[in-house]
Amino acid sequence: GHLCFFEETTHTLLCGDMAACPGFILISRDHGGDMAAYMAILVRLLALPFKFMVPGHGLPSFSGIDGRAVLEATLEHRRDRERALGAALEAGADSEDALLEAAYTDVERSAWPLARLQLRAHLHALGRNVTSS
Repeated sequence: GHLCFFEETTHTLLCGDMAACPGFILISRDHGGDMAAYMAILVRLLALPFKFMVPGHGLPSFSGIDGRAVLEATLEHRRDRERALGAALEAGADSEDALLEAAYTDVERSAWPLARLQLRAHLHALGRNVTSS
């Protein structure tokens, strides 16, 4: 739970935990996160006519970073992950471990405990359940 603010005179988006620059924000159902809501809010933020973005983590966009591109990349990253999970589910993955193995190939195994939290948030957003591992 946090707020985002759009300051109209400077066209600045204060987006808090919606974005990290660089990196991605952890969305965990275990900690109150909702992936579907997160992705819907990213879409809403992208509809704003902002020129500058100040994320809760990392560098503001007026430091040479394209804030709109950061939000677009964040949304696309989430959509890509959901497509990968959908493909893994269609291929028969039926446990969290199997889904991590198939859809999180870009994540170091040492980070899988965090990836598992993301996985659960994506599965909930997709309306899917699998056995925990």
